[in-house]
Amino acid sequence: MKQARVYVRLKWILFLLCLGFTQSCVIDEDVESEQGGTEIEDPLCGSLVGPHQDQKVAIQYGFGRPFSASEYIGTQDAPLDLLMEYGLQGGHHVDLSLRFTGKLDPDLVDISIDLKVAGPLADLYYGRHETQAWYLLYPQDTEAEGCYFHRARIFLFDLEGQAVEPLGVEMLDGSYATIDIKLSSADADYEWRAHGILHSSLMAP
Repeated sequence: MKQARVYVRLKWILFLLCLGFTQSCVIDEDVESEQGGTEIEDPLCGSLVGPHQDQKVAIQYGFGRPFSASEYIGTQDAPLDLLMEYGLQGGHHVDLSLRFTGKLDPDLVDISIDLKVAGPLADLYYGRHETQAWYLLYPQDTEAEGCYFHRARIFLFDLEGQAVEPLGVEMLDGSYATIDIKLSSADADYEWRAHGILHSSLMAP
């Protein structure tokens, strides 16, 4: 009987410890980018909407899972390479993985991503991703410290809401795009802006 009580207590202690680990994501409090500087100077890069205005949350862009960081940082001078890929269910999309560092609640976040095409095709095409009540993931063994949202699939549409077909992908090849990212957590909303170039294929160097 005594052993059973000890076992029950241990189970509760482990449960509470696990619960505590899932309630915060406190990492890299200085929030310096891996390129050696602080936050990128951009209207929506790292801005915080709502309470806790003194807190900073940084974002890094990459691809795949595990996370492979982009060599570009998403500014106008160093835009991301955005590969447009065909999906098995039809249409085309851009995959983008995100790494967050700073203080934020990683549980049940809402993430929305809007892709706006620049230039003469701005009135013809756009991209959209929406995820609600999702958990940001802690790093795998090969990943740097942070909280991750892997493979956000940004679907591409024409202005009639139809999936972009190969002809549209060929037209979009080389177009500049602006990506607005919004993350809503239990404690605050965060917004970033990145810049990229759409590609129909990425040739290895």
